[in-house]
Amino acid sequence: MLDAVSRILPELPLFLMIAVATHLVMSFGQTLMHYKLGHHPMGGMFFRNHINFHHTYYSKDHLVSPRYLGDEGNNTPFFFIPVFLVGACTYIVLPMDLFIVLVIACAASFYAHVFFDKEYHVEGSRLQRFAWFRRKQELHFVHHRHANCNYAVIHFFWDRIFGTYRAPNTELRPKEKVNRRGCGQPFTFRGGLNGLVSLSASLHYGCCGSIRVARGVLKRLTLRMP
Repeated sequence: MLDAVSRILPELPLFLMIAVATHLVMSFGQTLMHYKLGHHPMGGMFFRNHINFHHTYYSKDHLVSPRYLGDEGNNTPFFFIPVFLVGACTYIVLPMDLFIVLVIACAASFYAHVFFDKEYHVEGSRLQRFAWFRRKQELHFVHHRHANCNYAVIHFFWDRIFGTYRAPNTELRPKEKVNRRGCGQPFTFRGGLNGLVSLSASLHYGCCGSIRVARGVLKRLTLRMP
């Protein structure tokens, strides 16, 4: 027993590195497949299943249910195909001990993604007590409200890399109030600004500024008149 432990300890950092790398690859693959197959017509059957079932069960304000609704139109089993192919290639390349670590990490990561996706949509999940879970759940709900962002299930930094990240509550809204003269103060918007909002805001502030300037000029001219 001690001999086995003494042999494993020096390789423990390598095992951990393989496990973490495997999980990140699984997470990247889930996000990419969800993005390109689940929400793009090129996904064919996967696209139709995902939109017609999962995003029909859970959409807009109907985001949770007493039990998870995912038996019909479930694309999860098809995810095993690329996992199996990659696993077969690593079996040829890696030593047996590292391959076993990879398989265990792959299975754990796959289960974690399925588990979290279910818990996000189950009403009264036991994980609701944790702030980190509520944060991830809200990010996932943003995906179900808009369907063009936040394709990850666990690690949403992949969406930042893909340019598809959207934080909760990013609706465009002014932070400052209108001043006592009725002209707006400079507005600060959260989230990305489109050209229409920038143009309308600029016109609004420009008009108010022009009115103030005109009033000042007229006042000076009135005071100087005999």
